[in-house]
Order: sequence, then structure tokens, then C-alpha cells
Amino acid sequence: MSGSSVLMILLKSANNSGRNTDGTVVATLQAAPLFETIEDLHAAPEIMRKLFSLPIYREAVSAMNDLQEIMLGYSDSNKDGGAITANWELQVALKEITAVANEFGIKVKYFHGRGGSLGRGGMPLNRSILAQPASTIAGGIKITEQGEVISSRYSLKGIAYRSLEQATSALITASINARYVKKHHTW
Repeated sequence: MSGSSVLMILLKSANNSGRNTDGTVVATLQAAPLFETIEDLHAAPEIMRKLFSLPIYREAVSAMNDLQEIMLGYSDSNKDGGAITANWELQVALKEITAVANEFGIKVKYFHGRGGSLGRGGMPLNRSILAQPASTIAGGIKITEQGEVISSRYSLKGIAYRSLEQATSALITASINARYVKKHHTW
């Protein structure tokens, strides 16, 4: 039994999921698969295809407005293959997982588990947002800010405002780019 199936059973037993009287699935929490190693990233598209193919799982995603959150970790993939290989594999996985989700009519919100240092996937937040493939941000985006990044970017009010301003600008730019690519380009 997969970890996601076990989680769904636990959620049901805690009354966080079930069915309405009309048979539709009710879900208030969602399993968010984590893919971190390069091996995980290679397997991720097929894992998500299998999950989305399970009727009960697909119904649970439907109950969450057809939005699936998926977490991508950066530390282990950087340890596996180094920064360049890890970033390439992350880009490939993002595009392939998004393509699989599109087959099922599902949008994905990616949660990027980045650390502060380069070896943990760290970089300026606005650059990390703009580095995402345009097709992968339609469902939204989450990015962690960890460790020393918190104090360096948010301990002084002026720097905090500037950091948030840059991140907001990058997200708006990335959203516009995503719409443009979707309308005007087929790759």
C-alpha cells in the first residue's frame, strides 16, 4: 500500500475525508507527495500518473478543486548529482509531472523545499520564481525560506519589504509569461 493510500485511510478515520450523501468525496486535507532524490524525480511522473488513475484518489483531488500540491526537495538531489544536474532534473520533473497532471485535468501547486545555501537549492527568491518553467506555475507556487535566509531577508523592515516586493514582482511576471506561452507557443 502506498504512503498516499495510507494517509487517505488515516484522514478518513479522522473524519477529514469521506463522502457526502450524494456520493461526492469530501476532503479537507490532501496528501502532498515529496520527490527529492534524483531517483525520486525520475519516478515522479509515473507515480503521479498511477495516483491520479486511482478513482478514490482522483475523486479526492476533485474535492480539492482539481488542485494537487507536490513538494520538491532540493537538498538530496543536490547531494545525488551536484547543483547543475539536480537543477536540470528538477526542471525535467516539473515539466513531466505537469504534463501528467494536465492529462487528468489537474493543476499542480509545487512546493519548493529550498534551503539557504546553493547546495540546498538556495538562491534569491525572485530568481527562483522566474527560473520555474512557465507551464508549471498555473496552480500556484510555494517556496520555503529557511535558516539564515530568514534573518538576512526579513530582520530589517526595509529589506523585508524589498524582498517581498521582488518576490511579488517575479510571481506576477511569471504568471504573465505562463499565459503568453500557453497561448502562443507549442514546444
